[in-house]
Amino acid sequence: MGNQALLACGIAAGPVFTLAYVLEGAGRVDYKPFRHPVSSLSLGRAGWVQTVSFLFVGLLSLIFAVGLWHVGSAPASPWAAGSP
Repeated sequence: MGNQALLACGIAAGPVFTLAYVLEGAGRVDYKPFRHPVSSLSLGRAGWVQTVSFLFVGLLSLIFAVGLWHVGSAPASPWAAGSP
């Protein structure tokens, strides 16, 4: 996988997570988004959907970190830690 694809996983992680909890919350009758935390969607019979969402977005974030590590080790990279 190329560096751009690895970095794109980090860009996708936020919208994927947001889409997952919005859709899951809309399908729950008793869920009130301003009252209940997103993690409460992982409870109950359909809780596996939110659990899979957490795991998938976590994996996307780890892939993004690997991409940053690869790009950041290149000389004079704007992504490198401590770059001006």
